[in-house]
Amino acid sequence: MNRVSKFFAALATVALVATAAYAANEVFQGPIYFKSAKVSVDSASTGNLNKAMILNRTRYVNLPMDNFSLIASGLTPAAASTPGRVIANGISGLEWAQAENTDTYLVFQNFYVPTDYASGNSFTCMVSLAAASTDTTVNYKIFKNTAAAAYDTSGTAQTTVAVTNSTTLMVGLTLPIATDTVAAGDLVTFFITKAAGTGGGANLILYGCRFEYTADM
Repeated sequence: MNRVSKFFAALATVALVATAAYAANEVFQGPIYFKSAKVSVDSASTGNLNKAMILNRTRYVNLPMDNFSLIASGLTPAAASTPGRVIANGISGLEWAQAENTDTYLVFQNFYVPTDYASGNSFTCMVSLAAASTDTTVNYKIFKNTAAAAYDTSGTAQTTVAVTNSTTLMVGLTLPIATDTVAAGDLVTFFITKAAGTGGGANLILYGCRFEYTADM
């Protein structure tokens, strides 16, 4: 069967062409073609299609490791930079040495908050430690810029997050944006570095980060 035949065969399976609004509780069976439509579901228990499938979905913006830049130079981290590019546990990452625990060693990248953003303010990152430590923490902050608004020149520092003491396991961190809010269309700059612990902590390796949010559709 050629493409044209397949196209008309598919058209033959269409049970209804919807061109106008229908009354509530109308029941349809079979495939339905909508030329244009806005679907709203009022009940979370409506058959195979429910509100939870459409609204309030958790989505992510991946922050590629290659997009991070060094605060000191604006350049992409290299093997000899601080932090430096490494291969650890067979995975590409960025490594902060024990003493690299101030804002001098921040890395950063920009991303747009998606237009379907509804709520949620957190980053999730995967890290590991090069040695046993009970005081290794991660420091991070954001700058937020919006069209036709003044530049955000100070950003908002967030509360540091401790890394689980383990030299053999990958550690998943949730980094909430607790001291600011973002909105759809904002250009956010995410900064991250190793923080100073009471004893300096261990070398920290970052493997990946993403922005997590709840979408409105």
